[in-house]
Amino acid sequence: MKRIQTPATAALVASLFAVAPAVGQTVDGSLVGDESFYGAALSTQNTASGFGNATNGDIAHAASGSEINQVFGTVSGGMLHILITGNLESNFNKLDIFIDTGAAGGVNTIDGANLPGLVDPFFTGGFEPPFGTNTDGNGALQNLNGLTFDTGFNANHYLSFANGNETVNLADSAGTTFWALTAHYADLSNGTAGQTAALGMQLYGQGLPNVNRNPGDGLLDAPSLPSDVGSQLGPALTGLSQGQLIDRAYVLGDGGATNESGDGIIAPELEFVLDVVAGEDDDPFDMNADSNRNMNNIIGLLMALDNSNTMGVDFGNDGTLSGDPTTAVTGLEFAIPLSALGNPTGDISIVAFINNGDHNYASNQFAGDGIQLANLGGDGTGGQPGDLAGIDLSAIAGNQFVTITQSTGPLDGDLNGDGFVGIEDLDLLLANWGESLGGSPIDADGSGTIDAGDLAIVQANWGEGTPPAAVPEPGSLALVGLGGLALLRRRRKA
Repeated sequence: MKRIQTPATAALVASLFAVAPAVGQTVDGSLVGDESFYGAALSTQNTASGFGNATNGDIAHAASGSEINQVFGTVSGGMLHILITGNLESNFNKLDIFIDTGAAGGVNTIDGANLPGLVDPFFTGGFEPPFGTNTDGNGALQNLNGLTFDTGFNANHYLSFANGNETVNLADSAGTTFWALTAHYADLSNGTAGQTAALGMQLYGQGLPNVNRNPGDGLLDAPSLPSDVGSQLGPALTGLSQGQLIDRAYVLGDGGATNESGDGIIAPELEFVLDVVAGEDDDPFDMNADSNRNMNNIIGLLMALDNSNTMGVDFGNDGTLSGDPTTAVTGLEFAIPLSALGNPTGDISIVAFINNGDHNYASNQFAGDGIQLANLGGDGTGGQPGDLAGIDLSAIAGNQFVTITQSTGPLDGDLNGDGFVGIEDLDLLLANWGESLGGSPIDADGSGTIDAGDLAIVQANWGEGTPPAAVPEPGSLALVGLGGLALLRRRRKA
């Protein structure tokens, strides 16, 4: 077995990594630059929007409409990546997402009585007493009650995204508003005991780690501009990367807060994600003024909203399509570690649709084959009985979901066959550098010799698959140097 021994050879390998192109994409809410990463659209909208048409082109604030234009998805680097182009109006319209990983325990019909409560509950009393007025413990899933998916689609995870004006309580009792994109989550596979969380927020469009401020304002000036004002790129938040969520862990760390009351916080609106504190406000039930929302990113979600699209499917309730949905290349993008979804290895399907602020009046914008109808409303015909019990997607032509196919064959660059392209594969390649091993899995490009061609395949697929439970010592990785390792890693939208 031949190992790389000399500094000259190590330098050669490092240089190969240095000149190879970076692979991957950044979570920024845009398809631009990521066309090859995502590939062809999984669905293209063929139904004119019934929830208005956005026209102002602001990256964070689509004041006049919500729509889905195209849906893209892929699995890469141990994460599920989804991009839904279009708009999400800054009035707390929801982009509701249901994920079917093929695991046991999924639901085909939403039965609110047997699913977790208090998911995104702030449209209906917020927290339970004494910190809110939600005496029945209801939330999004209760207002989605009765929604039936296509035959064979069994949702086991739920996400909901919304954006609009939130409030923190500063010196004035009325509070001060700021724009935020927020995300909520629920595990649907364990009945009412399923794990739930308000995951976190972002304060500027495109997933940028910045606050929304008037030019010249600093982090400790008044909170960011509300959605009816527009976007102004303010200072960046310390220790936050593009696509990352602001949650309690961040605010109690780099965010400077020394307690749940927000003492020492670097920007006032960050208090919004902290735990509820009793007695902070004269009215303990007024959670908008009290601001704290208990946000914890328990699934490692990345997200970004670029609301600048003014193209796509134009407003209309008659089912006729005006405009070209393929011209919309910005929207809501998110990424979830496969480990948070139970490490699925087969196909992953998602239902994605626009809903109202109360989660109980669905628009006509669904991912998939297209419903060719006006808004479905709360009863499937545009009416509003208070839930979605009248909506049966299996009764509508075509599939109102999209599917991301995971390869079940050998993973390119996985030289040791552990289902992940990483340090062990590089170590194995370097240990056999220059050997004639035609027919061996180490000969990734089939040239018969372990050389730069095999190295390129390992790099191109670096991070693909599901990481093993334990990461081994780097071994001969040290021969490439830390600079080479850094260049190996996928550039992620964070």
